[in-house]
Amino acid sequence: MHADATDTGLESGRFTGAGSFNMLHHVPSSEAQDAIFRELCRVLRKGALLVAADAVYSEDLLSFHEGDTYNPIDPDGLGTRLGAAGFEQVDVDRFEFGWMCTARLHADALRRATAPGRSPGRNVAFERDA
Repeated sequence: MHADATDTGLESGRFTGAGSFNMLHHVPSSEAQDAIFRELCRVLRKGALLVAADAVYSEDLLSFHEGDTYNPIDPDGLGTRLGAAGFEQVDVDRFEFGWMCTARLHADALRRATAPGRSPGRNVAFERDA
């Protein structure tokens, strides 16, 4: 599948979980990252699990990404951002070189993510056998 992360065209409420691993820092703005979080809410089922991890800012990574997009997420504000998108039970763990988090989709998140005036977003989603 090849699609815009902010508008996947996937069916709403289709997936039981999603993962994002070391890619969000390649998204050019915080607004676009938040749009991805909203799209995740749209394509996930109620109660679905998000697992994500990425690096924190460092001069070494900035140099490594010369000529490339480098917009790392501050883990201190990640819980608030995920909550605004519709996730709850957000747990963010920070370690020396990055962060990892888990979050559950709130029961009302699908309605909020698709409400008028809300733009969607996308990330890698996977379906688990029931």
